Amino acid sequence: MIVTLGGPPGSGTSTLAKILKESLQLSYEYAGAVFRQTAKDLKMTLVEFGQYAVEHPEIDKDLDDKMIAYAKDGQCLLEGRMIGALVHKNKINAFKIWLTASIETRAKRLETRDNLDYETSIKKNKQRDECDRQRYLSIYNIDPNISTCYDLNLNSDELSPEQLAEIVIQNINNQNKKENTNE
Repeated sequence: MIVTLGGPPGSGTSTLAKILKESLQLSYEYAGAVFRQTAKDLKMTLVEFGQYAVEHPEIDKDLDDKMIAYAKDGQCLLEGRMIGALVHKNKINAFKIWLTASIETRAKRLETRDNLDYETSIKKNKQRDECDRQRYLSIYNIDPNISTCYDLNLNSDELSPEQLAEIVIQNINNQNKKENTNE
C-alpha cells in the first residue's frame, strides 16, 4: 500500500503522518525535511530558499524524483505538498490524502512551531503559498490549490490529529474492501 499525504504548511500533515506511520506500519519519507535541511545548509529561510528554487527548478525535480522512486518501491507513507499529484500524474496506485486548514489555523500552528508572532506567521505563510504555487505551475503545470486528484480531502481546523487518522484509516479500509470485492 502506498499512501500520500499533502497540504499547505501548518495544515497538520506532519502530525497526522506520525500517527499514520505507526498505525499503518509503513515506511515514511518526508519531502519537507529534505527541503528544510537544504535551506538550512545554504543558510536561507524557507521563503528565501523557495524563491531560490524558483530560479533553480532542478531542486524540486530532484526531490520529487526521489519521492516518486520511493512510491515505486511501494509500502510507504509519503508526505509532501506535491506527492499526491505527482503519483497521480505518474499513474502510481496510491491512496492520496489532501489536508487543509484556514490561514488563521495554519498561522497559529506555525507561530508555535517556528517561534513567530501571529502576523509574521500569516505573512510568511502567504509568501510560501504563492512561491510554491508559482514553482509547481512552472515545473509541472499543477496548481497545488486544486485537489481534485485526491481520494480524501480533509480540513483539520476542527478535528484532532487522532480524529483525522481515524477518518483516514476508515477510508483506506473501505477502499481496500471495495478493491478486494472487485477482484
